[in-house]
Amino acid sequence: RRRGRPDLREALHRNMNYGMEIVELPRRKKKLHHPRLVVLLDVSGSMDRYAKLLLQVVYALGQRAGRVETFVFSTSLTRVTQEMRAPTFQGALEQVGDKVRHWSGGTRIGESLKTLNGEFGQLLERNTTLVLLSDGWDTGTPDDLAEELAKLKRRVYQVVWLNPLLGTPDYQPLTQGLKAARPYVDLFASARNLEQLKRLPAYLKK
Repeated sequence: RRRGRPDLREALHRNMNYGMEIVELPRRKKKLHHPRLVVLLDVSGSMDRYAKLLLQVVYALGQRAGRVETFVFSTSLTRVTQEMRAPTFQGALEQVGDKVRHWSGGTRIGESLKTLNGEFGQLLERNTTLVLLSDGWDTGTPDDLAEELAKLKRRVYQVVWLNPLLGTPDYQPLTQGLKAARPYVDLFASARNLEQLKRLPAYLKK
């Protein structure tokens, strides 16, 4: 019998007492669909303070959900799905660190999405939810970002952008890249801390 999908809201609520470590991931009792998740995590310099926590959330999902493809990007895109299947998060973190040479670099979101569309298009299906974890700071052109997001939008079920800066006092998502992206994103939401993340199970829904 198939088991239920991971319940991100309940997982984060239960594990708040353990600090950052997500030690158990409960499942919802009823499962009607099992959509594929494709997660792109921004590991550029501006995301340094958030990247490890967000990678840990992605790891917890991947351990139970199964159909999770994980990429990290800054000026280029690297697939780390296999590394994220390590038995422990610390092991996954070390393997990802060994593989990724562009950690803490600049940011070219459109260029990274172009690589995803061109080299990994077979992962993008009508039941795919694409989750982009990024603060939106980008040295690429807004037109490139919009063009690649438009391609993604036509291929996947939904595009979700989780921005750790949303919810920060006085922050407004007014960069040219974010403005260009808005028509192609189904959900913009915050991912600044665990309290906010536990309110964001929407990207697991279909």
